[in-house]
Amino acid sequence: MGTAINVVIVMTTLLALQAPVDLAELLRQAKGDNQQTRVLALEALAALGSKAAPVAHQLCELVTTPVVREDVFTLSAAIMAVGEIGADSKPCIPVLQRTAQDRRVYSSSQAAALASIWKIRLYDPSPEVRLRAAEQLGQFSPSVIPALRKALQDSDRRVREAADRSIKRLEAIAKSPAA
Repeated sequence: MGTAINVVIVMTTLLALQAPVDLAELLRQAKGDNQQTRVLALEALAALGSKAAPVAHQLCELVTTPVVREDVFTLSAAIMAVGEIGADSKPCIPVLQRTAQDRRVYSSSQAAALASIWKIRLYDPSPEVRLRAAEQLGQFSPSVIPALRKALQDSDRRVREAADRSIKRLEAIAKSPAA
């Protein structure tokens, strides 16, 4: 167990240093027996964002495995990793939709699945889909603000404006005393 966690910590350090990261090893650790190691590996993959695109399909499959679906922490981390990859995760949308509708899944994982779907849709070729995604992300937690900040560079003015409104709404929520 300790060795696996150390491997993930080394990978995370490499990521912070912007050094090459072994995606296959992170994915192997994400599939391991130890929950803490799985979550750390998935968080490292999420932090890589689009650089983890080569393993997007495997991450999508991982979301459907019993060991992941039965552990809310691992499931949430896997869903977040899929969402952070961006456009290359588009084939995962059906899996995320099923997860969001699965009543056996904790509500926090359902919300994470929905947020990931909308993050992926920010990269859709259709400006109408990107606009809807920017609007919908404003209904989630402030954790989606980095994705919305990227949408501020969108080629469509309406998408940029919707992203800006959503960011302002989420920042206000984050600053409120009840947050």
